[in-house]
Amino acid sequence: MKVLILTVGGSPEPLKKAINYLKPDFIYFITSDDTSTQKGSYTQIEGSDSSTIPNELKLPSDSWESIRVKNADDLDSIFEKIRETIKKAKKRFPSAQFLIDYSGGTKSMSIGLALAGIEESCELHFVGGLRKDLNKVASGSETVLKIKIQSLRYDNLIKQVDMLWSNYYYFSAATLVEDTIPVLSREKEENAKLILFASKGLGEWERFQYKKAVELLGPISDSSDKLKEFAEITGILKGSIEKGGDYIVVLDILKNAERRAKQERFDDAVGRVYRAVELMAQIRLRKEYKIDSSAVPVNRVPPELRGEFLTKYSKDKEGNLKIPLMASYKLLVSLKDPIYKEWFADNKRLIEDFLTSRNNSFYAHGLNPIDITKFKKAQEVVKKIIELIEQLGPKECKILPEQFPDFPRSVHDIFTSL
Repeated sequence: MKVLILTVGGSPEPLKKAINYLKPDFIYFITSDDTSTQKGSYTQIEGSDSSTIPNELKLPSDSWESIRVKNADDLDSIFEKIRETIKKAKKRFPSAQFLIDYSGGTKSMSIGLALAGIEESCELHFVGGLRKDLNKVASGSETVLKIKIQSLRYDNLIKQVDMLWSNYYYFSAATLVEDTIPVLSREKEENAKLILFASKGLGEWERFQYKKAVELLGPISDSSDKLKEFAEITGILKGSIEKGGDYIVVLDILKNAERRAKQERFDDAVGRVYRAVELMAQIRLRKEYKIDSSAVPVNRVPPELRGEFLTKYSKDKEGNLKIPLMASYKLLVSLKDPIYKEWFADNKRLIEDFLTSRNNSFYAHGLNPIDITKFKKAQEVVKKIIELIEQLGPKECKILPEQFPDFPRSVHDIFTSL
């Protein structure tokens, strides 16, 4: 199905030529309204007069619509009106091919239509011909020309992708690129595909889907040093998860929390910090003591804690205990862990205050939203976790906090040559 959107004004002949040549199934005529001194161009479309374009071309009444703009010289309002029309048309005709012809109308109407068409990835057309001079096209030479604007579309795409990446909306960027690729030149299409894979890969990384991220970033990793670094790190993260998780996963969670905070999604950010604090204890118990916090054998709990744990925490079918975050740290202290015992003693009050704030939030057990002030307190916990990871050193964490990369916020952060 074809949908044609064209501006009306001046001679109707170019418009009739465009309609006959492009053969649209539905037409939106962008017309001007009346002014204090003259009638608007809607008179060429609306009404029962036989000279109107729809009547002259015998267009069915349900195959077209007239959209009036109030001021035919107000570019900004014209652009907004036409863009709104295209968006509504896309919802009405989701599988249609959208065509633009900006031959008619005022200069502002033509420019507004062209700009909106470019932004909405429509195919642009113009009725032109041979010129004997600068004033007029030679009669009979008119033809419908398809306008090549791939470079313009590509530049516009990059700007929109940058806007989305700057706010970490990588999947939204991927959708935009997918929608634009069909109207790009072959050269620009190859560049766009790199951006598409990068957007999807980063989006999967944001969801902690490391396996999918590796599958998307790996094949394009030779395209830039930054992508190679990202592919390597997601590979390490994937391997870590397959082995039960490591401190590099904690770092990734904290980086993710930082990005959610920049989006002002503070409840999400605090939820991630909570998981990082919990995972720090779980990793230590597993790696140093071969204890799984979700299935702790009662005989591995020191006598001074055993009574408390048996009273508070449920057993599984095998009689093992499932212990929560604070209990995991208490267990490490009771096991006299050489690093965690001192760290927890120094930071116990800070962690307790953080847990109280988190537990009272909407995403946990309460009704109090997390704001920037509460998140800043969570950042104090983040700082202490990072200090603990640095204390554990490269033997325990393959990539230390200062080596962990930031996510790109523009295309040129990764692809310097695109």
